[in-house]
Amino acid sequence: PTPDPSPPLESLVDLKGDDNKSVKPGADLRFLLDFAIVGFAKTGSTTISRYLRALGVSILNEECCYLVVNKTAKLTRYLYQALPHDMGESRMPRGLKCPQDLSSDLSLLNYEHNFGKTKLIVGIRSPLSFFQSFYNFRAVNTPWKELLPTQKLAKRCIPGSLGICGWRASFVDFLYKLGKTDGTFKERELLELNLNRVKQVGDVFIYELGQLSDTNQTRVRQFRQDLARFLGLHGEMPPIPHVNTLGRFDYIEAWKEEAHARKIDICDDEHIYARRILQDKTERTSKWIREYLLQSNEVFVSSRDYFTAIVKGWVDDPCRNR
Repeated sequence: PTPDPSPPLESLVDLKGDDNKSVKPGADLRFLLDFAIVGFAKTGSTTISRYLRALGVSILNEECCYLVVNKTAKLTRYLYQALPHDMGESRMPRGLKCPQDLSSDLSLLNYEHNFGKTKLIVGIRSPLSFFQSFYNFRAVNTPWKELLPTQKLAKRCIPGSLGICGWRASFVDFLYKLGKTDGTFKERELLELNLNRVKQVGDVFIYELGQLSDTNQTRVRQFRQDLARFLGLHGEMPPIPHVNTLGRFDYIEAWKEEAHARKIDICDDEHIYARRILQDKTERTSKWIREYLLQSNEVFVSSRDYFTAIVKGWVDDPCRNR
């Protein structure tokens, strides 16, 4: 048998403890994780992860958010045991998906301290459209749960919110935590939350959800090739198939109609309080991305002009003429 090129697992972590205290002093875990899809929910992260897996990329089969709860040693054992140890020239990148990582303080600290070279893939969309999409996702996938009115969900996550809240749409604050900008006073005026930022994590590839449904074939191909280049893949990349994750129970007709009737249109008058808060987040996030984040040489986008135009378009209130 070919010798395993990786160091023994017991030299990296204790074989029983789960948290970061069980990581051996001086252990270098960076070889275990080349990339991570870290944000945000409802931005095509499932589409991207399944696409990469279909290409042969070594990515964990399910969402893996151990770093959110500081279980670094448990993640280390999982990565070590679940993904190939190939270190040759044909080695495929090793990765995971956890859309919660970008909003989690513990996750980013773990990336900084243990996976400092891991490349991060971040999907974004307008915070306003994110809130509506996430609300509707919960509406059709948990039809037995009562959903709170949007005015109660516009700010912090509260008991009974099912994770739907304006706080989760604070994309500018979560992106700021990556430490890819100068952090000037003028820049920080666009922030809302007082969150700690890390000093050094890996390079970032950021895309807007609309880029996954672009009908311009030249740009679509460029997106695939740019993503591949970011991950160190070679050759011509095939088209990215769309993955619909909206309705788990759509095949049950009796549930489908009732579940979909619970969906909201954020432009309806009953949502005006939440909409004002979310549109403010949207405008601040758009400005910060365009004027600050994109200036970093550690942040990569495909078709920069097109990406910028989409993000700039967020500031146009979609409900203004409704």
